[in-house]
Amino acid sequence: MNNPAPITRAHGDERLLVHEAVALGHAFVSSVAQDHGIRALLIKGPILNQLNLREPRASSDVDVLVDPARRDEFVLLLRPLLWVERPVDYSGKALPTHAIHLINESWPCDIDVHDHYPGLFADKQAVFDRLWNDRTLATVANQQVPTLSLLGHIVIAALHSLRDPTAGRSVRELAFLNDRVIPMLSNEQRTELLSLCKQFRALETMRPFLTGLGFAGIARDLTAVERKMWLIRISDQQQSFRWLRRFADTPLTERPALVRQALFPPGTAFRAHHPATPSGKVALLEARISFIVARVAALKRSYSLYRRNRRL
Repeated sequence: MNNPAPITRAHGDERLLVHEAVALGHAFVSSVAQDHGIRALLIKGPILNQLNLREPRASSDVDVLVDPARRDEFVLLLRPLLWVERPVDYSGKALPTHAIHLINESWPCDIDVHDHYPGLFADKQAVFDRLWNDRTLATVANQQVPTLSLLGHIVIAALHSLRDPTAGRSVRELAFLNDRVIPMLSNEQRTELLSLCKQFRALETMRPFLTGLGFAGIARDLTAVERKMWLIRISDQQQSFRWLRRFADTPLTERPALVRQALFPPGTAFRAHHPATPSGKVALLEARISFIVARVAALKRSYSLYRRNRRL
């Protein structure tokens, strides 16, 4: 499948709606991977709706889990098709990233290319190989695309909610899994789900969900460092923690410039990470003010978290 850019409707210049682009994006990504013999699994998004693993809602991007050994190759294949990396988070990186976010000016959605998923601490190649071996097919945009098994998707859906546990959507989606999905699982499926979590070293990260399945005494399967990294990731202070780590590692003479970068990122970088900001200087200024107020408050809240984990 060639890159269908620019994306416009047949009768006029109106861009495709996001949900239309997401559906086409699933077929496009799968086609590119298959054409080059790259193993790739479409995850989350509209497939969760099909499996009744969440309340139906539209997705805003395409998530694909790619063979870790060929993830970078896959990203390079998309570049000639005008898919480029979204500007990196200007806060710096204190935690490992799990996806490369690609954008295309002609598409109203991103493609997130994963080589692993947060909360799965086993070797990422071994995790992918198991998920690939258990794969099934889903129909998106009238095309069959490889995807996770039901149990594989339940693990990813639960972790997606558990890594941001205080967000309203996460609370609702985890409640949906507990109230609507768990009762439908057989004892055999529950046992297999626990086995998957053991193999993926996700017992601790999945503990709240596994407890709901009726399993007690969940073993600890993370190292001390991994446990701290997970606690940071699921806190609402992750980005602020990254800034504090970077600030501590920066020489004194360079810290004023770093503070300016933190509070006043370039307009292009700011809009890349806040795409809902309306056009115009006034709208940008108002968005910046709100951003500064929120960031200062977050930095205050995250300082104690940084001090507890500064030796990571």
